Amino acid sequence: MSGGAGTGNSPRRVIKPQRRYMPSSAEQVEERSRLLSKMDAFYREACARLAVEASPATLARFLNAGVSVGLLDPVSNIMANTLVTSDIGPDLMDKDKVFDDTKLGEMAKRSLDGLVAFLVYFFPYLAGWDALRYLLVADADLLVAARLIVADRGMMGFSITSLASVPAFQAALRLAAQVSKHPQPQRFANVWMSLSSQLQQVMAIQNQPHAAKMEGERQRQQCRTSTPGLYDAVRKVEQQRPCASAKEAYEAASTAALHPDPEAHAVFLSSTKEMLKGPALLLLQTGDQLTSENVQFLASLFSSRQKPTPEQIEKKNPYPVLAGKRRSEAQQRRIKTKVKAALGKHLLQDGEPMYELHIICGANENVGSPEYCDDQDVDVYDDDACRAPCKFCYSHVNFLVTRKDSPAGSYPLLFFAEFDDDEEGKSLCCRVDVPTPFAEHVRCLYCESEGTKLVHPASGKFHGREELFEEAICEDRNDWLICENEYAVQHMYAVDEDFMYIDMRCIS
Repeated sequence: MSGGAGTGNSPRRVIKPQRRYMPSSAEQVEERSRLLSKMDAFYREACARLAVEASPATLARFLNAGVSVGLLDPVSNIMANTLVTSDIGPDLMDKDKVFDDTKLGEMAKRSLDGLVAFLVYFFPYLAGWDALRYLLVADADLLVAARLIVADRGMMGFSITSLASVPAFQAALRLAAQVSKHPQPQRFANVWMSLSSQLQQVMAIQNQPHAAKMEGERQRQQCRTSTPGLYDAVRKVEQQRPCASAKEAYEAASTAALHPDPEAHAVFLSSTKEMLKGPALLLLQTGDQLTSENVQFLASLFSSRQKPTPEQIEKKNPYPVLAGKRRSEAQQRRIKTKVKAALGKHLLQDGEPMYELHIICGANENVGSPEYCDDQDVDVYDDDACRAPCKFCYSHVNFLVTRKDSPAGSYPLLFFAEFDDDEEGKSLCCRVDVPTPFAEHVRCLYCESEGTKLVHPASGKFHGREELFEEAICEDRNDWLICENEYAVQHMYAVDEDFMYIDMRCIS
């Protein structure tokens, strides 16, 4: 479980599973070649059914729009996209066009690029090579590959018809059409969405065996179980007994989280079962939502007899800590001021704010393109050394509010806001639903690259949504986005939020 202990004071990390399964360059080339061979066979079958060489119009439609992206099996997708295409211009009706293996290979490559683009857009943190492997296991069937990803990620709460999924699904179809060089990407997406108004049933058909597809779920299952590398390790782990005790597991988790004393933390965590007896254990087992009284009760169980003491800072060079503390306090003031201003201008009832701020639970100030700061941008509480050399145009924030007229004991409501730092008073502020565990969520390019876990609205426009993802994927920057997120989550030095726990009197 532990991923290689360091020497001396070096931190130890838990091995990241995605790196274990990452194939070599040669393996990626070989797997892509195998998948293209399968798709070549699909295209030959579709060509035979369509008799593309018998009609110049059919040939033109096929070479222009006959991609294998869609919600059916690959051959049916090719045929459907060819037949529903219209408005073929005279320049595409060239009678001298000939159908050969080169054209067939180009079509297969275009379609494969589109299928990969769909998956990496629709599923966060999915690398291109990983999407390719899912497609290989699924015989290039897009929805089967999607179901495999959902199952392997343990997304028990996934729904293709949710408010988060439907717009992302349509945008992913449009992007796949664009990447595969379909002449009309938006029309392509609209046609498939209209043909599949019951997406949940389509997904169920692709995943559940029935008379027409029984022999095909069997072959794919055999392909999945015989594919080396990707699933072998997962299946072995599922079949084996735990290789470590609870204390060792806690210690590994504490080490990965850079706890200052992993062994002591593991002892504490493994001994808390005896403490959670009576009403506390019943509360955790039932899974009911915690009230403020429940939280206070649980906090009393875990409270230490010894009061915590502020971290002592060496006085040799206290200025970096002082600067970090000031940056953290300045950020808190900025975000709090913007949130309160938004509550005072939005969500009014009879001209008066009807919500009160409960707590700010997440913020990302690095949204949009960076701009260099000038002297007018300096916070009144900051000096030149405390501020960053540049700022970003927008901020994304999650916060909880309570209604002023709500009865005692009511639960707070979760809100999202996007603030425009250049135009005073211009902001997006709306309520969002608490995300369902193990389900899909709305993606944001900027928050993912920063490793910030914020809940974004399923409808409405905000910076970092569809267009920027499409641009990143088209420019082959999806793996860069994953690396940026991994760096933000895994980096080992302090972040500004840490400074709020430092007592300034210790370093004055």
